Amino acid sequence: MSVLLIGKAVNKNQKVRIEKDKVKDIFVLSLTEKVYRYNLYRPLRKSLIRHLIMLLTLITLIFMMDLKIEDGTLFISISSVYESFNLSEIFNFNL
Repeated sequence: MSVLLIGKAVNKNQKVRIEKDKVKDIFVLSLTEKVYRYNLYRPLRKSLIRHLIMLLTLITLIFMMDLKIEDGTLFISISSVYESFNLSEIFNFNL
């Protein structure tokens, strides 16, 4: 079992000391496997979140589109957000 000491290395009086890093606020003893997994999966997780946001935006735009086919021609119109989520039509009340 191998461990890593994560912190800030400081050279004082020709001796190396490990201190708590004030910028990142970290000083920990961790298993090497956990650090490896964290370094491997963190960029993938950030990329996944970014791609999910883009996918949800695209799906929302597709649901907001009105598609009409007339005489073999496809007409695409995008309604405004206000028209798509018009609560007065859904709940039958006037604002």
